[in-house]
Order: sequence, then structure tokens, then C-alpha cells
Amino acid sequence: DLQIWHDTQHSYVRDNGTGNLRLKTNNLIELVSGGTNEVMGQFASNAGVGLYYNGQKKFETTQSGIIVTGIATADGFVGPLEGNVTGDLTGDVNAGVITAVSGNFTGNVTIGGTLTYEDVTNVDSIGIVTARDGIVVNTRGIHVLSGITTLQDLDAQDLNIRNITGS
Repeated sequence: DLQIWHDTQHSYVRDNGTGNLRLKTNNLIELVSGGTNEVMGQFASNAGVGLYYNGQKKFETTQSGIIVTGIATADGFVGPLEGNVTGDLTGDVNAGVITAVSGNFTGNVTIGGTLTYEDVTNVDSIGIVTARDGIVVNTRGIHVLSGITTLQDLDAQDLNIRNITGS
């Protein structure tokens, strides 16, 4: 049922019997390169699995999950994401809190809560109104109830301005 042989180029282990082929050890099973003695894989009883590339561990199982060293490519991800993320995030990103230095958005951005920003002197925008309250926008126009209104290159029809004060 179990055959081990070598031809002029390769060695083989074949299990032709019923059941599984099992390698049993009390310690560690290692797959090692014959030419360089480089570890390719380690399988330890109750201690995890390690897969190597060019002598460096790249994939490791642990009691709580896995550790990937290097770049991991996946077509999806679910669960908490910790640490640094580099590269582009595409598709839908659903997160509790995203902290970033800068962000670029194309298309629509929807904010379901309050948009808060600290540096109001460096807001680059076209056609935006920023206010917590005191502004009414309806079919008759915009009514500013309180606060400061800054207008530049105003083109208006039927403009009514009341109670102007200045210094």
C-alpha cells in the first residue's frame, strides 16, 4: 500500500491504500531543502505551523490565529484590523473609526453623523455651508439666522440684507 521510490530525477512517496497518509512524531516535522538545508516548513504538535520563503518565516499559526509577515493579498477581509495599513483600500470599507493623515475621495461621500474639523482656516471647498445651526435652506433661498457670513463674487437676484453691523 505504501511505496517509496526514486527515478533518475525525483523521489516519491505514494499511499495507494485506504485511509490517510500520516507522518507521526513526538516533536517537530520539518520540510528542509536538500541542497541548502533551508527550512521550508515546520509542523509542531500543539505549537503551530510555520511556512518559509527563502529561509524567512512568512506564515505562522498561533493559538489565537495567524501571523503573516510581508504582504498579504486577499479578495476580502472580515474582522478587526489592527496595525498599519498601506496601499489602496478599494470597495466598501466599513469601520468604526478611521484615523488618517489625508484622504482622497472620488464620487459621493456620505456622513451619517456630525462632520467635525478643527482647522476652519484651511478648508478647501466649493459650495459648502458649515454650521451647527442657524441656517435655513429652503425653496425661497438661504436664511442665515446668526453667525458670520462671508460672500465673494455674489451674483444675486432680489437680495434683501437687513441688520448689517460692522466695525
